Amino acid sequence: MPFEPTDDLVRTEYVTLASGYRISTTSVSPLLQELEAACQSGAADQVQQILERITPLPAHIPGKAQSYLARCLGVAVEQQHHHIVRAMLQRGFLPYLLSNSGIHAAFQTRNTSMLKTFIECGWDVNETGPDMSMRPLLRHAVNDALLRSFLLAHGGNPNTQNSRGLTTLETAAQWSSADVVKELLDYGGDPTADDCLIHAAEVGRLDIAKLFVERGANVNALEKVLPHPWGQRRRRTALDAAIQTNNLEMVEWLEAHGATARNV
Repeated sequence: MPFEPTDDLVRTEYVTLASGYRISTTSVSPLLQELEAACQSGAADQVQQILERITPLPAHIPGKAQSYLARCLGVAVEQQHHHIVRAMLQRGFLPYLLSNSGIHAAFQTRNTSMLKTFIECGWDVNETGPDMSMRPLLRHAVNDALLRSFLLAHGGNPNTQNSRGLTTLETAAQWSSADVVKELLDYGGDPTADDCLIHAAEVGRLDIAKLFVERGANVNALEKVLPHPWGQRRRRTALDAAIQTNNLEMVEWLEAHGATARNV
């Protein structure tokens, strides 16, 4: 069962069955296994030598190799080998499918110095898109003072939407303290640009609703159109949301501040 040469990322083994059909199986190359071991141990010179052989990475990386490369970066992050992480990012490991494991490891351990390494190598703290789990990262750090303040200080945008169309400011409207919401507003959170007032009205957060109106939120604004499949419901106003959840104090306050519009 000979191995046919492919590239330095995967190897392919071909087997001829008794029927005459020829099938193939792929596995990661021994070189990638060496890379993982070097990332684990912190052998920077060995990592550099392997990177010189496997980069530039191809535009379409085989699935098994892609997962393994991402794991190698994650291991380097977990072991806090900053110099290795930096070398890998500078050699093409920045795209989401390769960097996600490493960013997740840094996030889970609240390792802001490692996150800073990613940023210095070109990682966009506001990256978001289809199939990007836990993005934007700020939305998932909103109630962690250390991570939230770090991300905001390094360009985190409270108005960036995730794949469902939700922003960090909208999340904070329901789940964060007034102090957190104030911090987001001070870093550019715009209550006129999303549905944060409607979210606050829905759960009866009167203190939060007051902050948003003070910063210019329109009490009669309709919910934005959300992407499929989350955008199929009828669009509500803040008054609709408060009435639906029987938040009578919120209803009275909204009406006292000019809320008249209903769409439900």
